[in-house]
Amino acid sequence: MDDLGVYVLLSSDGKLKRDLAALNGKIPLEDSTVEQEIIEFSELLYGPYVTVVNYIAVTANYMLQDYRENNGNVDRNVFEFMMDTVNDLLVTFEGENPLHGTLTRAAVEDTIPKDDGTDLAAIQTAGTIIAPMQEIVYFQVLVNQILSDIRNGVPLTSWRVE
Repeated sequence: MDDLGVYVLLSSDGKLKRDLAALNGKIPLEDSTVEQEIIEFSELLYGPYVTVVNYIAVTANYMLQDYRENNGNVDRNVFEFMMDTVNDLLVTFEGENPLHGTLTRAAVEDTIPKDDGTDLAAIQTAGTIIAPMQEIVYFQVLVNQILSDIRNGVPLTSWRVE
């Protein structure tokens, strides 16, 4: 279990047996059900998280604009500040919600290129780092809309996600 993520086994009684592979090692999670997972996810409060992600997006956009205006040079201090902010956000998220925080960290780490110290790697990171952090919020909005539609009698067949 070297990769960050959640490892799930569906037992014969319909329970989800889960282990989380996090930065601090394997964490056994309580058994759950699909229904419990959907409801728990739909109830997460992302307001403070979104505020910080928006701040990171402003910093990334500043880096991209500064890069274009300064002959392809990156201010490494701005880049390091952005990456420290991303890490602080993910550490906080993992502490508050180990499952979703770790999955978000895994998505971020899978998306951004390895920092080899070059300006190109920093700019590629600035251009890609926001999307995986926003996806979890977009997915929650989608889940909540589907749950609302179910409550209001809208058939699931009306949904088409691309």
